[in-house]
Amino acid sequence: AASLAAFRRGILYRDLSALEAAGRTGIAAFVARGVVTTGAPEVVEIAIVGDRDEKELLALGGGAERAGATHPFGRAIALYAEKHAGDLVAMRRATEQPGCGVTATSHGGEPVVVGTRQHLLAQGISVAAAEKKAAAFEERGCSAVFVAVGGKVQAALALRDGPRGEAAE
Repeated sequence: AASLAAFRRGILYRDLSALEAAGRTGIAAFVARGVVTTGAPEVVEIAIVGDRDEKELLALGGGAERAGATHPFGRAIALYAEKHAGDLVAMRRATEQPGCGVTATSHGGEPVVVGTRQHLLAQGISVAAAEKKAAAFEERGCSAVFVAVGGKVQAALALRDGPRGEAAE
């Protein structure tokens, strides 16, 4: 409930476990997205780990995000997919879990899940096949988003929200 309330106020969490750890901290400083960063995240890399090709995954994942996402990462994924895959796959149903991801079903009946590790794991989808790539993305300061189709993780996406030009180092 608190995460949903925060999301509705524009507060986005990159890592919920970090937020939990902050609860055990005496002093904390928070920076809102768009204050130090541009507020316009972009897909900067894709790692395919399944048997689907990149264009197909972008069309499916972008279609799910277009149908159900309000999160800036979801919008960034949909825009990237439109640019690189062309037509997105239409979804007949899409549900967003604020700050976590989107679960959708294509008109052909194929389930598509796009989101955080926690979101996929909550759907019973293992991210093990993409974990090494996702960890490498995160080590470089990117956020990892996973794409699963048919109950199997197929890709990890790296998203980055760059610093504003006037932001101090």
